[in-house]
Amino acid sequence: MKRPQTGLFTEFIKAVEPQLRTPFVERHQGSKLTSVLEGVFDMMSKRKKDEIILSLDQDEEEHYTLRTCMSDQSFIVDTTRLLVESFGGHWEAGFNVVLRVKRGRDCLLTGFGADESPLESILQIEIDNISEDQMPAFEANLRRNLELARAMVLDFEEMTSELERAAEQFHRASGRDAENSERFKEAEGFIDWLLADNFVFMGLISSAGKFGFESESCNEIWGAEPQSVWPDAAWGDFPVRARKSHKASPVHRNGQIDEIRILVPTPSGSSELLVRGMFTYRAITQPSRHVPILRTLLSTVLIEDHSLPGSWRYKGIAN
Repeated sequence: MKRPQTGLFTEFIKAVEPQLRTPFVERHQGSKLTSVLEGVFDMMSKRKKDEIILSLDQDEEEHYTLRTCMSDQSFIVDTTRLLVESFGGHWEAGFNVVLRVKRGRDCLLTGFGADESPLESILQIEIDNISEDQMPAFEANLRRNLELARAMVLDFEEMTSELERAAEQFHRASGRDAENSERFKEAEGFIDWLLADNFVFMGLISSAGKFGFESESCNEIWGAEPQSVWPDAAWGDFPVRARKSHKASPVHRNGQIDEIRILVPTPSGSSELLVRGMFTYRAITQPSRHVPILRTLLSTVLIEDHSLPGSWRYKGIAN
């Protein structure tokens, strides 16, 4: 490793040190900490715009040090941790720092801290219990998953805007269609509920295009979901269906991806909108009586069950 430029490296240390947690500093005291940070500095010293830098180094004890550098965004740390755990690995120690990084035309590092400079996220973790044979697959999967995480963040506004437009279409339709007014109001409420931090949006397909995981740029690394019939199940005649995907989430947290199909009313009939992502912990821990559509279905179940309000059975069904 080349000795870093003294002035820039000192500036780097000053920017990084306040963000390092005490356990990590104590684990790498003195010259060892300097050596660790030299490795990070060397890794991120040159980065093209939108590039995801990823490096893996093995020490004498067959432990691996993973370093990444990319534009700052959500889901970097938890996506990396998710993959480590899926490979049976153990996250020994590490840090994630976010810095304003100034680069020249050649993409080389020239300084830190300038207000107009873009934010970059730098991650280092020390991994145990992943074999050398597993590392090529681990590295390829991590790069893919970080690219997917970037796609969903870049298209977040487009996805939420599509849903806001769908909610507005339900609102207008509820005013002109008396027969379906209540169903449309509940569908509008359900979309608003999704947008209120109750869903992590990973991909969306609508008449306006494909976004996030579903975008053309992700075709090679994600692929299309097989077409299948949506059963009526317990959703009745509401223009909304939800189910589990065949695919596991590659970002954010462990679990199968949730799929939601919404038939949005249009002057000529309806338009299909498909959303993929994951219900948040906040969403899945809410009582059904607080969730649009589910509250209506719950009310029907309680009426048909003839449960007395306040009874043990009533509370068991309602909660």
